[in-house]
Amino acid sequence: MITISVIGVFIFILFVICSQWILVYEPLNFFNNIWGQTYIIVYHLLALLLLRCYGMSVLTDPGSPPSTWIPEGKTKEDLAILVDQFKHLSRQSTKGKSTTVLVDDDLSTITIVNSKNSKNNNKARFCSQCCAFKPPRTHHCKQCKRCILKHDHHCPWIGNCTGFRNQKFFIQFLFYVVILTTITIVTLTISAFYILNVNLNLSESNSDKMKNYNNKNNSSNEIDFLVSSIAVTIMYIFNFSGVLPVLLGVSGLFFFQTEFLLGNFTPLERYDRKKEGKYARRNGLKYQWKYDKGWKLNFREVMGDTLIQWFFPIGFPKTDGTYWRENELYLQQQRLLNDSSSLITTSSTTTTTTTTIANAINNDNIKIPTQQQPINGANIGDDADDDDDDDDDESLEINDYIRSDSNSFSQPLISQSATQKPSFGFVENV
Repeated sequence: MITISVIGVFIFILFVICSQWILVYEPLNFFNNIWGQTYIIVYHLLALLLLRCYGMSVLTDPGSPPSTWIPEGKTKEDLAILVDQFKHLSRQSTKGKSTTVLVDDDLSTITIVNSKNSKNNNKARFCSQCCAFKPPRTHHCKQCKRCILKHDHHCPWIGNCTGFRNQKFFIQFLFYVVILTTITIVTLTISAFYILNVNLNLSESNSDKMKNYNNKNNSSNEIDFLVSSIAVTIMYIFNFSGVLPVLLGVSGLFFFQTEFLLGNFTPLERYDRKKEGKYARRNGLKYQWKYDKGWKLNFREVMGDTLIQWFFPIGFPKTDGTYWRENELYLQQQRLLNDSSSLITTSSTTTTTTTTIANAINNDNIKIPTQQQPINGANIGDDADDDDDDDDDESLEINDYIRSDSNSFSQPLISQSATQKPSFGFVENV
């Protein structure tokens, strides 16, 4: 989408390119030597690639789920029922905002996604604004007003979302911005020092002699510009004040985008990845993100398989972006952690029950019999006192057992097995 910010970025790029002709090529005499001519060719090739990548980032649709997409196990009838159910829910709680909900298999329960249940991938995800099911890694963009496949972020400088189909072009654009701005800063600095040095030498040799841009015979050492000296000064100020912040800002963004690329996750998935990793390491497991295939495969999945595809803005993803296979290591890890959680839950329930019984006995709410009851109407007689002492001892033993048993249940089961190597082929952290 062509916006004012997109037009502004395009004009700024052209301004920087044109400034090279006035501030670098002419003063440093690049047109008359082979190295200067080589620099001009390389610089403009990089500029063309940058503009091409920028155009592809702006004009390429990041991708949206097909209107006919239905998750496995669901039908169009299920979607129609869900839409009717959510209309009633949206009037009560969502207030017209974009909301993702989780749907049970039988469509009997609609749960609004929040930070506590966002990791639940066993249920179908539904977008309240698009009234459609959402594939994995898909999120609704408020600016674009639609769901975006593998949504990264909405970038105002390209007037578009960065998503499944244009992520590669956006990363290439950032790469060429970093390269071109670095070269620009270096050459501008060299030319600025060269011009200052020449001017100082001229001032020392002839203090009363002014530069004359119309007469080259005044001095063989004078620098001839295509514009006035005031315009040259203004161009230097605009270039340094504009290019340097762009270099610093885009370098940081390129660093993060490279991390997302090699790890196969997005900014929205970073928080779940961090939380899951912390939980896994706490339980002695080496964590791997669910979509991580190794940095080489992650790189090729987005950038392509050949060098030409890596550096030139050509080619599109081979898949449709609606299906994402989770790696086996992650699935095994989740099964192990779920088993551990169920054991801890059972232990906690047993501990609560045992503690309640112990407290009841200590408070005499439950009394252990201390005297035998008559059998068939017969009295025990003189043996009652002896039996009473035995029962008191038995009551103490029961209380001691319950207390010790309660203490044993208070220890998490996962910590008891921490010294054992985890199953399913995981590596224990040292």
